[in-house]
Amino acid sequence: MKRILYLEDDDKLAKLVMQYLEHYYLIDHVSTLNDIEAYLKQHHYDIAILDRNINDADIGLMAIGLIHAQNIDTGIIITSAYSTVDDKIKGLSLGANDYLEKPFDVRELAARINAQLRKKFPEQVSYKGLQFNMANKQIHYEGNMILLSQKENALLFFLLENANKLFTAQELIYALYAHPDDILPNTITVTIGKIRKKLPVDIIKTFKTRGYMIELF
Repeated sequence: MKRILYLEDDDKLAKLVMQYLEHYYLIDHVSTLNDIEAYLKQHHYDIAILDRNINDADIGLMAIGLIHAQNIDTGIIITSAYSTVDDKIKGLSLGANDYLEKPFDVRELAARINAQLRKKFPEQVSYKGLQFNMANKQIHYEGNMILLSQKENALLFFLLENANKLFTAQELIYALYAHPDDILPNTITVTIGKIRKKLPVDIIKTFKTRGYMIELF
């Protein structure tokens, strides 16, 4: 499941947005720059939604720098009442991928999130006869669909979406589970073992004591 970092100090708006988005994504709500720094150290985020004006400071634009410093490919959407052309140019020039004026309809925000995710990931990935549909998360081999459990599917497609990157078991737990501290350390090892039994091709590489990776060239 994709993970979103959401910076917003308006609790009423944040609650509305989260109630809508949490059906489709893992979402972490923060309201300070220190919170952002802490969460970026723990999780990989596919999307960051950043309000600009927090406590009379342009925290959203500062947060863009923090995200880029992590060298992660996070799609950044600014939401702000600052709505002049100059405001938008400033945000986009500093590295935001999209700019949504407040007030907004949460359905439009969701559509913009989906648009950013489509840009990041190819619709179809192939590997030694395996066909992975990145949009609907389906797997086919020689014309037959392969069914995985929800957790197996989430782990496999996370590694596909982040191909050629090495992840420790702990990093995968934090990326995939809403409450990572409640997850047993060997959960990833067990889940990968189940995936390998169901796929005709071993696509996940294990690097002893270091972690797991899917290599695509």
